[in-house]
Amino acid sequence: MTTIDETGLLVEVIEACQAAAVDFERFPSVLLAEVRRLVPCSIAVYNDVDPISLRNLAAADPVDSVPAWAAAVWERHAAQNPLFLR
Repeated sequence: MTTIDETGLLVEVIEACQAAAVDFERFPSVLLAEVRRLVPCSIAVYNDVDPISLRNLAAADPVDSVPAWAAAVWERHAAQNPLFLR
C-alpha cells in the first residue's frame, strides 16, 4: 500500500467512525470493523468505561470471539475498574 492509499484508507476509517459516533449503540461495532481494516488482527475489542454514569461496555469483533460467560464476569467485576474507584 502506498502512502496515498494509506492516507485514503485512514480518511475513510475516520469518516465512518465520525458518522457512527452519533449512534452510541452502533458506534462500537463500526469502530471495531474499521480498526480491523487498518490493523490486520484476529480479534478487536472495545471497552467503554464511564465512571459518571457507571456505564461499562465491552464489544468484540468478531462478536463470537469472546465466550458467552465473559460478559457476566465483566459486569460482576466492573466496579473494580480503577476508573470507578476515583
